[in-house]
Amino acid sequence: MNSNTAQSRKAWLRKTLTVTQFVIAQFLVIATLVVGKQINFSLNKDLGFKKDAIVNFNTPWNFFAEKEDTRRFALLEKIKAIPGIEKVSLGAAAPAHLVTSSTTMKINNGKKEIKLMLEIVEADPDYFDIYKIN
Repeated sequence: MNSNTAQSRKAWLRKTLTVTQFVIAQFLVIATLVVGKQINFSLNKDLGFKKDAIVNFNTPWNFFAEKEDTRRFALLEKIKAIPGIEKVSLGAAAPAHLVTSSTTMKINNGKKEIKLMLEIVEADPDYFDIYKIN
């Protein structure tokens, strides 16, 4: 029997497609397991700040106003007066939130100069106490 017949080519193609399909299925199973482990890690990892039982909300603030907008301070005082609220803070965003303000900083550690990118979050001193940030 000749190995180059149409029947042997069909058998070779069928085997190749079967093996390829099996390899792709194994890759997808492994990728699913890896992604599942990454999600589990990110959900259970200590982020370095407290995130439970904290309410965070945005208020409108006119950055380009001619005089300072003091309504946020009035809101802060009214929220502090509500019974059951332990701590209140003014801050631009919660930790690990997308921040729109960033800058670069250069540090010389004695051996070489290191360039860092910093994200800036404006907040009052109570912000660190509420989120338990060192």
